[in-house]
This record gives sequence, structure tokens and C-alpha cells, in this order.
Amino acid sequence: MQNFNQTLDGFRLDSTAFRDEILELNREDEKLYDFVKNNSTIAKINKSSNPLRSERLSIIAENGSAQLSSQLSAYILTTDFINLLQKDPVHHSSPKILIQKLSQRYS
Repeated sequence: MQNFNQTLDGFRLDSTAFRDEILELNREDEKLYDFVKNNSTIAKINKSSNPLRSERLSIIAENGSAQLSSQLSAYILTTDFINLLQKDPVHHSSPKILIQKLSQRYS
């Protein structure tokens, strides 16, 4: 899966000297991440109204470079978004592919 917030090589910091300390401080975060990763699901919406979710959502992906920040975006009904993911899970792999697909669908 593509990282959503990538750091270009020219801006990366060498943190190898702090690796053990960082891993120790993030141990609980890693446990939570592993739990979510191993138990992930796509929400099933059975009712037309659900107070725990927004009616619409925005998806934004970086599309620029080190010299120019640029984003792709899509604004979609939450139910349409979930239905799209359930029908075509490949969209999990790239926010850019997802936004391009949504742009074609809503243009």
C-alpha cells in the first residue's frame, strides 16, 4: 500500500542513532497498529441514516513535488464511497487511483 504522506529522499533525516529509543516509545502504538491491521474491516451500512458518520467526505492526495505542492481531491457521499470500496477493493492501494476513479464517476 502506498504511503499517503511520503517524505522525499532529500528531506529524510537519519534517525538510526535513535532507533531503539523510538521503538521503545512507540511500542504501544505499534501494538494498536498491528491490532487494527490484523482486524480491519470495511463498514457495512444497513441504515440510510447513521449518526456516527458524516453524509459526505473529502479525499485528498499529494500530487506535487519538492518545489510545488499540489493535491488531487474528491468530494463524495459516504455511502457511495463505501459501496465503491466494497465493489472494487483495489482502491485501498492508492489514493490517487481512488480520486481519479471518483472524478470520472462524478464528472
